Amino acid sequence: GMMCFRGSTGEGLGSDEIAANELCFDDWRKATIDWLSTPEFFTPARLPKMKIPGSKDGGVYASSDEYMEIVTKNWVAMTFCDGFAALSPQCQCRSKSGNSCQQALWPVSNTQAIGSVRCRTRSCNRLVEFACRMRNHDALC
Repeated sequence: GMMCFRGSTGEGLGSDEIAANELCFDDWRKATIDWLSTPEFFTPARLPKMKIPGSKDGGVYASSDEYMEIVTKNWVAMTFCDGFAALSPQCQCRSKSGNSCQQALWPVSNTQAIGSVRCRTRSCNRLVEFACRMRNHDALC
């Protein structure tokens, strides 16, 4: 199935207009800032997993279409992840040499093991929504 999400330009529109403003995974052919800012297309926890030998499905796909859909979604995510990262908040943790990390803060899904990590801004104890891939670096709610 095609992944589609209501774009930020669709706020406050009627149902017919919303359909015209949906962002779909296949929009990579005409990528926009709105499309590049949609975490569902790039966040590893939200991407389909490849079926491998030894898994419960034995690495067997139901059809060649299913295989190509999974490969294409992962290929597009890997190809455009730098564009997504460029539009995401950046980690500001500094190393001992004083250099800032500058890695993208990636959206964290509720299903990931990081669920117990708390926001690292002052006086905030909420669960994180964005986190650096480097352990103990920035995590923001």
